Amino acid sequence: MFTFEKSSAWQKSMDLAEQVLKLTDKFPSTERFELVSQMRRAAASIPSNIAEGYGKRTKRDFLKFMSIARGSTYELYTQLNLSQRVGFLDSVQQQNDLIEHIAFELNRIISKTEGDK
Repeated sequence: MFTFEKSSAWQKSMDLAEQVLKLTDKFPSTERFELVSQMRRAAASIPSNIAEGYGKRTKRDFLKFMSIARGSTYELYTQLNLSQRVGFLDSVQQQNDLIEHIAFELNRIISKTEGDK
């Protein structure tokens, strides 16, 4: 098992990415290359950047990829809530709960790493 696989942020972001892939299958075909594509990229970006960050050798690079993952988390939050507002999704509460957990964990990882000398 790789180190990043033990991270709660990575595990939960994999769950979230899986949910987003399934949820976006139900979107109108007119959104296939717009919102669906953007949401899927953002969802996949979160665990991918966590993994890539753990694979880097420097603290600076690690923090850069954790920050990118955090940004993708907020991006996906916005896209999910927009999708609910326009009626593509009934509820995004389960996904928002995962996002809140992931963002909290990423903030914790970033703060701890920035505090390490």
